[in-house]
Amino acid sequence: MIQFARASLLLALCVALSSGAKAVVFGEDARLTADQYAQKHHLDAGDVKRRHAASGVIHCGNARGAGQLTLSNSVITTAAHVLFN
Repeated sequence: MIQFARASLLLALCVALSSGAKAVVFGEDARLTADQYAQKHHLDAGDVKRRHAASGVIHCGNARGAGQLTLSNSVITTAAHVLFN
């Protein structure tokens, strides 16, 4: 049942994110990978990855949105502006 719920939610997110809307980016993309962040801040890369293991980017077609698992592996939360008609 949990697998079905997760698959249904991911499918709904994919449909919502693939509507063809464009994202606006101001300036350069200055994001770092977990390894780059750990090195820059003198942290253990494995620890950084473990602490952020429940977060990621939702990809669907050309659309992307940040999301994370919340309290369980069957609840995905994301910013309201990621989901639109």
